[in-house]
Amino acid sequence: MSVIVKLETPVEAFGRLHDEIVLKEPTGGLYARLGEPRIGVYNEKTGSGYFIEQRDVIRQYLDRLVEIDGEATAASVVMAGLSLTDAKRLQDALFHFFDAAARKAAELRWTPSSLN
Repeated sequence: MSVIVKLETPVEAFGRLHDEIVLKEPTGGLYARLGEPRIGVYNEKTGSGYFIEQRDVIRQYLDRLVEIDGEATAASVVMAGLSLTDAKRLQDALFHFFDAAARKAAELRWTPSSLN
């Protein structure tokens, strides 16, 4: 699966302007190598929590998962020209894959059939 991120501001890459970026879904193998792009921190006293983003891990995921015109593209080439808004949207799309997978894994973990 992949998502298409429509850019607010077209970005120049490889001598052309592009108005969208494809972000492929991370694979299990890539996850095993790189781990989580964010680490959850939980405060027992207050019950609140937050994420700490792992910038290097995020960059490595994007470098492997960004495509333009059907070709894998080093994200650093693309990210350099993105607006801040579009860069945040691309990062949010990456996080969405992990959030959706965590929800699905939690659902499967607690079904009656998983207890057998």
